[in-house]
Amino acid sequence: MKTARPLILSLLLSALLPLCVACDKVSDNGDLDGMWQIMSIAYQREQAAASTYDSVCATKDYKAYLSFQLDLSKIHWNNIDITDTNVVLSRFKHRGDTLRLYEFYRHYPDSDIPIEENEINILKPFGIWHTEEIFIVKELDSKSLILQSNYARITLRKF
Repeated sequence: MKTARPLILSLLLSALLPLCVACDKVSDNGDLDGMWQIMSIAYQREQAAASTYDSVCATKDYKAYLSFQLDLSKIHWNNIDITDTNVVLSRFKHRGDTLRLYEFYRHYPDSDIPIEENEINILKPFGIWHTEEIFIVKELDSKSLILQSNYARITLRKF
């Protein structure tokens, strides 16, 4: 029994060690974490008041989603044929009422390719006009999210 005790203790510690190492990967994004369906995007009129948005595009039927986990976001869509991949990854920072998306990549099964400023047109249908986009978080709870930039107001629901 004395020889079994160290063996059992070492097995127990080796089983618990991966759990302790994974503890530093806990998200602090609160309600933002998870998958959000893009329901509509309202684009701002040029030379209009900062709060004037029109040209509402109902995107629910596009089956477009924006997901957040740790510091990685993913935009993916099903019913829009705008590029050779339907997944774009980016980094994000969420602080208070600000959400910053940056470092966009086209995602392929075997690689990720950076999106340059002159290629950002593939993300314009989702209200993203630059390779670094800053949104004001107008509303965020467990069911709804509204993001607003100088160009668009994006309404999302938790999926």
